[in-house]
Amino acid sequence: AGERRTWLRARRVTELSHVPEFSLSQVRLSGTESIEDAIGRLGREPSVSAVMPNVSFGALSCFRGCSQTPFTCATPYDPIYRTFPANDQLNLKLTDMDRAWSDPAGYGAKSSRDVTVAVVDSGIQLTHPDLRSKILRDGLGRPIGFSAFDCGTCFQDDVCGHGTQVAAVAAADTNNGTGIAGMAWNARLVPVKVIDNRAGGGGDLANILGGLNWLRGLNTGANRLGRPNHKIVNMSFGADIA
Repeated sequence: AGERRTWLRARRVTELSHVPEFSLSQVRLSGTESIEDAIGRLGREPSVSAVMPNVSFGALSCFRGCSQTPFTCATPYDPIYRTFPANDQLNLKLTDMDRAWSDPAGYGAKSSRDVTVAVVDSGIQLTHPDLRSKILRDGLGRPIGFSAFDCGTCFQDDVCGHGTQVAAVAAADTNNGTGIAGMAWNARLVPVKVIDNRAGGGGDLANILGGLNWLRGLNTGANRLGRPNHKIVNMSFGADIA
């Protein structure tokens, strides 16, 4: 590590963080050199594979607030879903989810029982009535999640609301007579906060890579879960790089 930082300082950049699994360093430029010039200069180094700016990302729509029972029927009785077409769940009707949930081949509502969805976003509001029972937990009942920011367990809150919305669309507690219907009734959720809602819904590439690296360790490291590896990682954000 010391040799790497010395090498970087000799090239007028300061290392801010390093992800050894990706051989990736986040650096800060020294002086007044432009980002474009620094990328060109460092990219010509024989030992450097690639150089890119640490692009800022944000939730595609950031707003404040958001609104396993026995499977007795394929069409859930969640009130918002039942008020179709005057509701926000048109996506489930357009994708014919009633038929998918009833599929006798085993691809329906019960088939999501072993699926974990990692929501890489702005966190998930763990007290939400349609989500509080869906969060993956450890053997002591504690929620499992990650935050790229120095805020402890703040992956359990979501001031922006975007991550909570995404999580509910994917796997809200369904057929429970409350709120909306989720697409995967039995799936579990893992909140990975890479968008800092305290800063207006923003994050950057380093945050995102940190979250993905944590997920990689969660699957293969000492904290490996007693469930199948993440089948799905959802990332619903964008960046203006023009």
